[in-house]
Amino acid sequence: MNKDWLDYLQSQGAQPIHTDIGATLDFPDSDACDSDKTCLYPVTHLDIIEAKGADAATFLQGQLTCDTNDITPSQSRFAAFCNPKGRVISPMLILRAADQDNTFYLLVPTTLTEKIIQRLSLYILRADVSLTLRSDAYCLTGLTLPEPSMLPIPLPDKRFETSCHNTLSVIRLPGHNPRYLIIGNTHASIDFWKRCSNTPHTRASSALWRYLDLSAGLPWFEADQSEQYIPQMLNIDKLDGISFNKGCYTGQEIVARTHYLGKSKREMFLAECHKPANLKAGLTVGDKNKPDMSGKVLAWQSVNDKTRLLLVMPSELNQSDTLVLEAPPSEKLTIIPFE
Repeated sequence: MNKDWLDYLQSQGAQPIHTDIGATLDFPDSDACDSDKTCLYPVTHLDIIEAKGADAATFLQGQLTCDTNDITPSQSRFAAFCNPKGRVISPMLILRAADQDNTFYLLVPTTLTEKIIQRLSLYILRADVSLTLRSDAYCLTGLTLPEPSMLPIPLPDKRFETSCHNTLSVIRLPGHNPRYLIIGNTHASIDFWKRCSNTPHTRASSALWRYLDLSAGLPWFEADQSEQYIPQMLNIDKLDGISFNKGCYTGQEIVARTHYLGKSKREMFLAECHKPANLKAGLTVGDKNKPDMSGKVLAWQSVNDKTRLLLVMPSELNQSDTLVLEAPPSEKLTIIPFE
């Protein structure tokens, strides 16, 4: 996050808070994010990597699970970057620059940025493509609003559809309630926040935005969960983030084999609980009535006294009403639908 953007957010009342899953920005004096108000969120858990060059599309096609031919200035894609064994190094959301044919932006978890650039760079060889961290030049804003027509910018209707307005790109995210991720340079992002002052609005924490992301089934995990799961275990196929018709890519053999032999034995679920003191990703979850089955915590986020967790576990455990977090003291988990 660049200094001018951070300075502006702090002038609006934002306070940095350091947690065990990264830094967030909170607005302690803001009203609750009610359904009748436009809500703005600074997004701090994602970085922006620019992939640029004449071979950028071809290069990404050979590394990511999605079909880069489907990515246009009006259509973004969720995807996974895998190792040769088909394990997800990182999930990512990819959009194409509206004004530059050979430029893509990869939105990735901040704790994985350095690893992603390092691992992708191994495959560049003689390709005309450069990878550059661009979080100093572009800002990310989360947006929820009761009525899209309340804002003077075009808003997309379908999942991962993208619209552009001057130097802002707006991506419609999954979820029952409309949510949008807005990407722009510092000047355009600050101007957007100022223009929203003409509508009833409130500023909400970046922790709440990540909470909403996880609740919608976006598998944003941190560095300690990298290279542990194949994409289907993270429901990336359900996000249309895997193409089974394009050519080869790193890890494709394992991902395709899982698809054609039947669905993965494990998948991702959303659970809820009160926050235990020792909660962390990687903890085991299980059912005392089914001792031969267990799962893992992929990611979690707490807001006030409520915690949402993404769990990777056998599908049968989805029906369990005695699912617990196996870390003392045991905490009962309730599986809930994605929102």
